[in-house]
Amino acid sequence: MKPPREALIAGFAKEIEQQSYDVAVDLRLFDDTRPVLQAIKAADRAGFDRHDSFPWLTVRLAALSETEDTRPEESVIPASRFNASIGRHRTFEIRSETPGPLAGPERALIWGAYQDLVPGRYRFECLIEPLADDFEIAIDIVADVGKRKLAAGKFPVTAKSYPSLQLRVPEKIEKSELRLRGGAASSLGPFRFLGVRVVRAGLGDGLHQREAMTLLAHLVRMRLTDPYSIEVG
Repeated sequence: MKPPREALIAGFAKEIEQQSYDVAVDLRLFDDTRPVLQAIKAADRAGFDRHDSFPWLTVRLAALSETEDTRPEESVIPASRFNASIGRHRTFEIRSETPGPLAGPERALIWGAYQDLVPGRYRFECLIEPLADDFEIAIDIVADVGKRKLAAGKFPVTAKSYPSLQLRVPEKIEKSELRLRGGAASSLGPFRFLGVRVVRAGLGDGLHQREAMTLLAHLVRMRLTDPYSIEVG
């Protein structure tokens, strides 16, 4: 039986614990080998840091992956991953059949699903359908437990189309939250909520593995031979 990855890395660290190096470089673009690099005693450690996840690297290159970070993606976050203060929560939907006044203009009706977002251009399509007349609702996307608002708008809820928000994410965002709020109207019609469709467009500017490795090698040479030099023209 093959030992777990953590045990293999710990064994490797023990084998080289008496050795030290001037520089250690991890040329793999993906993140799974960074713990191996961290186990090496070196004055400088260099590697890719695509989402600002490894502050201990002394030489970092934030290169996106053509196959992982920049490819287009589409997924549906089901209603079961959202919380609700209104209606009935079923396995596949949140359903509110009785219209009525809202408790407050900023009341959160549905919120979730605390999704991590990697860099890209996104469209969040709220799969909400009226069960009677059309009405209006406020939708926003926030981070940092609601302290940072990323996108917001007021939308009609109709049988013809789903409301959607556009969002550009320049750097990784952890636990983003989409909220349906009562700020758009004083009353709410009956509805059912099926989840959120998330579409991420391809960035088209990712690097091939060989290109990224070459850039990192050049950056290491520049940083270690002539660090932070500035040419004044």
